Amino acid sequence: CRRRARHSVDVAQDPDIETIDLTESDIEDS
Repeated sequence: CRRRARHSVDVAQDPDIETIDLTESDIEDS
């Protein structure tokens, strides 16, 4: 599984991604 910071809405569409609820800035940082 790819480790990406994603919104919970995206994880429902991308169940293959381990999702962590982070802010927009945290997503850019990862």
